[in-house]
Amino acid sequence: MKRSLRKRETTQNRTQKHAEKHKVQFPSFSRFITDIKRGLLAVKLWLRQETLKALFSLVSFLIIVLMGFVGVKLQSMVVQKQELEKNRAAILTEIQYWQNVVIRYSNYRDAYFKIAILEYQLGNDKEAKEYLAKTLVLDPNFEQGRSFEKLLQ
Repeated sequence: MKRSLRKRETTQNRTQKHAEKHKVQFPSFSRFITDIKRGLLAVKLWLRQETLKALFSLVSFLIIVLMGFVGVKLQSMVVQKQELEKNRAAILTEIQYWQNVVIRYSNYRDAYFKIAILEYQLGNDKEAKEYLAKTLVLDPNFEQGRSFEKLLQ
């Protein structure tokens, strides 16, 4: 009897071990929902990261394009400034020439008139009026001088 009892216990133990080993485990429903939530959160996080990367790339691209436009505009402004400085230097040289002419020939109306026009081109209205006044003292009937006088007023 002891032997058959032992045999039964051994058989039962084997059966229990076999059942435990091959027991089908079903996931709990609450765990399934949590897993779905985790998966959705991971997807949302990934989408946010990808959206942020795309937005950063777009903003970087726009900044680079704007820097290019600003660079081109700056280059054109530098060239324009250089041309203006060159023109200003040429006008100053020409004024110097005509002032030397006036020193030699003090009654030369056209030299005073030319200096008045050049001073006006530089934006020196006061000096332009002074030289124009000298021009009109030398020749009060000078038509170009009278029309330039109207322009200066």
